Amino acid sequence: MNRLFTIAGMVLAVLGLAVAQGGRAGQTGQPNPPVQGGPQRPQLPPGTATLSGTVIVMGSGQTIAGASIELRRADCNTFSNPPEVVTATTDGNGKFEFQNLHAGGWCIVATVAGGAYTPAEYMQRGVLGRGATIPVADGQHVTGIQLAMAPTGGIAGRVRDADGEPMAHARVQVMEPFNEEGQRRLYILQVAQTNDRGEYRFFWLPPASYYVAVIPENTRGRSVVSVQPPPGTGGHREDVIAPVIMPRITPNGEMIEETFVTVYYPSETDSERAQPIQVQPGSTMSGVDIVLSAGRARSYHIRGTARNQVTGEAAAGAQLRLAPKKWSATVVMPTATVDQKGNFDIGGVVPGNYVLLGNMSIADPSAPPPPNAPGVAAAAPPPGGANPGAQRIPLTANVSVDVSGGSVDNLQLQLVPGVTIPGRVVVEGAAATSNPQRGLGVSLVREPDVVGIPNATIRGMIQADGTFNLENVGPGEYRLYAPPLITPFQWGAPNIPQPLQNMYVKSARLGNEDLLKNRVRIEGTAPGSIEVLIGAGGKFNGNAMNERREPVPNVSVVLVPDGAYRQRRDLYRTATTDISGRFSMQGIPAAAYKAFAFEEAPVDAWQNSDFLRPLESRGTPVEIRDGNQTSADLQIIPVSRR
Repeated sequence: MNRLFTIAGMVLAVLGLAVAQGGRAGQTGQPNPPVQGGPQRPQLPPGTATLSGTVIVMGSGQTIAGASIELRRADCNTFSNPPEVVTATTDGNGKFEFQNLHAGGWCIVATVAGGAYTPAEYMQRGVLGRGATIPVADGQHVTGIQLAMAPTGGIAGRVRDADGEPMAHARVQVMEPFNEEGQRRLYILQVAQTNDRGEYRFFWLPPASYYVAVIPENTRGRSVVSVQPPPGTGGHREDVIAPVIMPRITPNGEMIEETFVTVYYPSETDSERAQPIQVQPGSTMSGVDIVLSAGRARSYHIRGTARNQVTGEAAAGAQLRLAPKKWSATVVMPTATVDQKGNFDIGGVVPGNYVLLGNMSIADPSAPPPPNAPGVAAAAPPPGGANPGAQRIPLTANVSVDVSGGSVDNLQLQLVPGVTIPGRVVVEGAAATSNPQRGLGVSLVREPDVVGIPNATIRGMIQADGTFNLENVGPGEYRLYAPPLITPFQWGAPNIPQPLQNMYVKSARLGNEDLLKNRVRIEGTAPGSIEVLIGAGGKFNGNAMNERREPVPNVSVVLVPDGAYRQRRDLYRTATTDISGRFSMQGIPAAAYKAFAFEEAPVDAWQNSDFLRPLESRGTPVEIRDGNQTSADLQIIPVSRR
């Protein structure tokens, strides 16, 4: 997964837009110098337009001096590489001005050094929303642009153990909710460590709802690094940590092992029962205390033997990882190394459902021996007959393991070479002549899709004739993606090349298996060939209006598939209205949809059935057909109506 940045961070980080400290207060914005070794933009004559405005504090109207302003000639909700960029700094009255601008759509963002304010864009919806693109014509003087920056806040509290004593060296995480495939997921935004009094504090948080989670760490090998970046420059993260195993003698004299599990505020081990914490602008929520009464769980072992199926010998040195099937931003992953006799013992396993993954590599036993130098006797063949200088073959294993009330013993693990899956991408109709395959990719992503799994993504390069090979695909389950048309979850919209912008994946099949609905399953032999069909989709445009039939800029318009197709994430489409309240989509799969316009909504919240259920009657039915244009005017759903 490409999980790198927050929505606030997309202002700068996803678009790769570091704010340059250009000019002095009140000076005209100047173009950034070309990047050394990067793409060079051709020199253009100076433009004739100007743009000016003010930066203020949200809610008070107080102006902000010394704010950095970056103006990009690019749509705020798409990528442009490289965009034309100019920068300036607000003067003592919070004012800025740009001159000599070229005609086009411009996206503007304000930031302040440090973390006192959240980055702001023009007409953004919500503190973390994206802004509206400003259209600028030749000779036009655009005035009155106002950027309102929200003061950041914080969360502070204490962590106590089951006895009520302060817990030092605990790993504390502040997390933000996101919707992915219809489920709420909590991603890590910042990480801190409690002090000797069990205290922690997060700061520079944009006003929003957050969750706090705690997991004690191994005090002998502390690995927590306090990461509290200024808003707009940091990012979401997923971490993998090793379990901390603690022996304990029970009252009846039994020796058992326990390990720490994640505890969510106020004192829950299930993230679904965690309580949100609302951070207000410029204030710190204190007293967010967590008691780790539920933070220890009985742990068990998984023991067995692992063999190299190619040679029939012990898979000595193979690396084993036990990945939970349930997604979490903090993955507690027990590991082990297979010993010389092929035995392994994985400790610190709490009850749950897992996939045991193994990986190693061996020299190709079928490779011919290297030629002997003249006059040198032939060397004895190495064990197994392999040439140590030959190309190495990766071996993997994938076994589901369920742990409930005890340890799992005598597990047999076979590490096998991967298979090659051939495939072909076919483009329908006249679009095939534009060779859109050049912008496409094909990849398999291993399930479960959690951080810490090696070689989780297998990519195939599409050749000129549309064929590709997915090589070294080990046993297990995978999802098929065709970037950029169908991609794993990522922060921000994909950059779709021009020839692909009206295309979509009509079908993806492996024999009789529909890979747009089901997963690829590998169980030792190559399953056949993958056929991916690309076709031209439909188009949908219109206006988003309020109850007074006035156009509303910068709102989210969503096409939600109807009926059973709601489970197909590849069918959802979104767009943002421009400054005139108009929207346009293309490359839409042929299907029946409902169209919604949200004044403000969390990213991908519409994929959650609980969110959408009370709003069904507000949707407009839309039928999309390949190659056809459909239009509709939508009434927005205000925040107060949800």
